[in-house]
Amino acid sequence: MSKTQRQLAERLKTLVIESSPYTLLPSYTFEQLQKGIFCPTCSSLLQLQDKTLMCQKCSYQEPFKQGVLRNVIEFKVLFPNEAVTTNKIYEWCGSKGNKKRTSRIL
Repeated sequence: MSKTQRQLAERLKTLVIESSPYTLLPSYTFEQLQKGIFCPTCSSLLQLQDKTLMCQKCSYQEPFKQGVLRNVIEFKVLFPNEAVTTNKIYEWCGSKGNKKRTSRIL
């Protein structure tokens, strides 16, 4: 290794950031956040019609099961230490459908 390479390596070592400034998350609780299944296209609240979730703004449609599973992933990201239960996910999805249907999806 040449002297220039060593100097460069030493310089790079001093520039290493020990902790990322982007790991700070805002504080929030389950109760503070708006519940419901939101449109992945335009972020408006989806309406349940039979077994299909529909967006009134952009006409996006998806099966209810797919929307609930998407919300489960969102719940796990936002609350990694919370248990995924039927009651929590039912409430997180805005109490759409019924608990039995949500339980079967989980």
